This record gives sequence, C-alpha cells and structure tokens, in this order.
Amino acid sequence: MKTSIKFIVATISFITMLGCTEVVNKETKLIKTIIEKSPQEQKIEILKSLKKGDSINYLDLSYLELTEIPNLSDFIINDVNLSYNKINEFDTEKLPKNIKKLNMKSNLLKSIIYEDSIFLYLKEIDLSYNNLDTVASSSNPERINASFNDLRYISFSRKNIKYLDISNNLNFSNVVDFDPLKIDTIIR
Repeated sequence: MKTSIKFIVATISFITMLGCTEVVNKETKLIKTIIEKSPQEQKIEILKSLKKGDSINYLDLSYLELTEIPNLSDFIINDVNLSYNKINEFDTEKLPKNIKKLNMKSNLLKSIIYEDSIFLYLKEIDLSYNNLDTVASSSNPERINASFNDLRYISFSRKNIKYLDISNNLNFSNVVDFDPLKIDTIIR
C-alpha cells in the first residue's frame, strides 16, 4: 500500500514537473491511465492529453525512440527535451514558435539550418552528440552546444552568442564566417 501511494505521489510530481497540472486537475482519469504505464508511455500519454493552445513550461520527450519531431506547434512550450531519440530531420515547423530552450542531444541529425523567424525567442540549443556536419542560423540563441559531431562548417549571422561549444569536432576548420572575439566563451 505504501509503495502504491509513493508511486502515485511520484507520478503526480512527475506530471507537475512537466507543467501539466491543469491537465491533471481537469481529467482525473488521466492519472489512473498514466500510473499504469511505463515512464516512456507516461510521456506519450501526457503529450496526447494536451489540447491546442495549452501552455507548459517543460516537456520531456527524451528516450522515446522518436524518428521525427512530434507536432508541437499548437502548444506554448518554453523548454523541450527531445534528447536520446532517433530524429534525423530538424523540422522547425513542428516546434513551438515561442520555444526558449531546445535539447536535441544524441539524435541522428546531419545538418541544421534555420532562420530567425522560426525561433524568435530561442536562447539555448543543445545539438551535441549528433552527426552534424553543418550548423547555420540567422537566429539569436545565446548558448549553442554543437560538441561531439562531425562539424565542418558553422555559420551565425547574429552577434549575441555568449557561449559556443564546438569541441570534439575533429574535421572542423579554423576558418569561420563570424567573429570569435565577439563570443564570451568558445570551447574548441
């Protein structure tokens, strides 16, 4: 009995951590459904329970073996974790337009090219441990982690990058088309 109560409390804490308290309060059946599922299934269940326009702070979709980015464009989400999946295409149309932090670590991405209009609010992006050879952006993230890839080319048109990690990219050229002196921290 005590174990079941602890599990229910942990599950409710997990749901609350995801910022889905409104969903839980509105649909108590969801709690019972989620409790009976594995952590991966719980994440999918929560995603399915969201309605157009729902606003959450953090959405964890890591370790789900996703092969593409799910359509999150109808939701207001500040922080999305899509790490440790099998995503091979960076489809920006499926991401929330107001996203501030995006974790795409350890997927199968090969190239990232995105424009300013897609991510007006993006402040941090983690692209580490992919198969990236190119990262090009006219967006304005302050922190970019592109370590442990196969980067050959990286391009940024904005000047407000504060942190750039391009370490462990063995084929990366020292020739870049941005001024490295304008970046506070570069890890090479």
